[in-house]
Amino acid sequence: MAKGIHTLLAETRSRSHPDCAYCSPQAPGWLALELHDDGAGGVQAAFPCPPAAEGYPGLVHGGVVAGLLDAAMTNALFSRGVVALTGRLSVRYHHPLRIARTATVAARASERRGTWWIVQGEISQGGKVTATAEAWFKDSADQPVDPDLA
Repeated sequence: MAKGIHTLLAETRSRSHPDCAYCSPQAPGWLALELHDDGAGGVQAAFPCPPAAEGYPGLVHGGVVAGLLDAAMTNALFSRGVVALTGRLSVRYHHPLRIARTATVAARASERRGTWWIVQGEISQGGKVTATAEAWFKDSADQPVDPDLA
């Protein structure tokens, strides 16, 4: 991992996203993702899938899954020094994410179109991809997000 990239990720997150419910050190202990540079242009973190994240018995709540993906994708942009707001988030649930089994959350920015970034995220557990996501992020937090991405 390049030290400069890790520093950029940490500095951007600390400055622009200090109290995030998913990736801040102040987040609830079960939720605080420790996202780090993956050495290949993206970010990743381990998530222990604790009982506090349960929806249906034995499964992580779908909203938590979506939140984990959104947080990882936001941090993939932070690793580039980009601060952006989610404009559109599409999640596909492939397999249930099981409670009490560690999962890996990963994301990487793939493309920029004008003032928009397209970012992909993935959660895997036990060698199986359980959820994927694509999001469009507006690269200026000072401007309103257009839901139609016009």
